[in-house]
Amino acid sequence: MTERNAKFGWTAEAVVLHGPGSKQVQYYLVARETEAEVEAAVRRMPGIHPEDRVVVRARLSPQSIENERLLVDEVRLHVPS
Repeated sequence: MTERNAKFGWTAEAVVLHGPGSKQVQYYLVARETEAEVEAAVRRMPGIHPEDRVVVRARLSPQSIENERLLVDEVRLHVPS
């Protein structure tokens, strides 16, 4: 089986609540076509709960998808540089 780069990609941010006054921000690279699909994919990730906020930030360019080696259907934690 060969791995293929995604045709579509987005960056997304999840604000994960851990307790009163405490939160953690996680960033994701998501290979989905629409913003709704991106949000749904992030919400299915372990540790993301219904009360957490998910924000779709930006569509990735084809060059960014290639540079990040984002694969078809992939959802990956990302550390912005």
